[in-house]
Amino acid sequence: MRKLTYYLPALLLLQFCTAPVFAQNAVFLKEGSIQYERRTNGYALMQEMSEAGGLTGDKVDQYKIKNPQFRMEYFNLSFKDNKTRFEPADANAGQPASMDEWFSLVAAGNTVYSDLSSGKRVSLKKVFGNQYEESDSIRAIKWKIADETRDIAGFHCRRADAVINDSLYIVAFYSTEIPVSGGPESLSGLPGMILGLAVPREHVTWFATKAFSGGQQMAKFFPPSGGKTMTGAQFSDIITQMTKAWSKSGTLIVRKALL
Repeated sequence: MRKLTYYLPALLLLQFCTAPVFAQNAVFLKEGSIQYERRTNGYALMQEMSEAGGLTGDKVDQYKIKNPQFRMEYFNLSFKDNKTRFEPADANAGQPASMDEWFSLVAAGNTVYSDLSSGKRVSLKKVFGNQYEESDSIRAIKWKIADETRDIAGFHCRRADAVINDSLYIVAFYSTEIPVSGGPESLSGLPGMILGLAVPREHVTWFATKAFSGGQQMAKFFPPSGGKTMTGAQFSDIITQMTKAWSKSGTLIVRKALL
């Protein structure tokens, strides 16, 4: 962190007046809330589903006429006492605009609670109208930290790459200025908070737009509930069985549901 002690009061005042981000003081940001923008390339997803046999070309063309290429939705991640809770920022996040948007019907509005100290995670997911409460250990990810850096929402971040679910490549940017090993969805395990995340094969990214420290932005820290309770392995089996007759399109749905 830059040593700007002399100018710090003026910088903090400027930040307060422009946006609720605390980058210069972020080394102390051990609890608070982060807003993420999830950006999904709907055209690419629809095309991939069409090529897998799940949609006709006419459906894809109709979707492109009626919808923009990118769909933006917002999620909040609250963190405190080494616990995190990731959830939709409003009731519209993850909701399909039409039944053709298959990618909005598969675990698109997850709520994920993680206890980083105990290594436990509870995820509430909805897949084609069925709600599942997945309770399991926090996902173990073998990250490879790279030299690339960038600023996200005013925080200095470093890149890390990994492969999950055997073959799904992901790119993350994390900041040690928020010293909590969390991140969006069920992805975590780096030396700081993940503020940027890309899953190229799924045509989706999550990037932090702003961060708050404590106060009214804090969520209640308790695991979500309300679905059929099961382990991660049981959830995987259910989704695999549900889509086994769907050929290649079924594989796409399983891949998205397990993210």
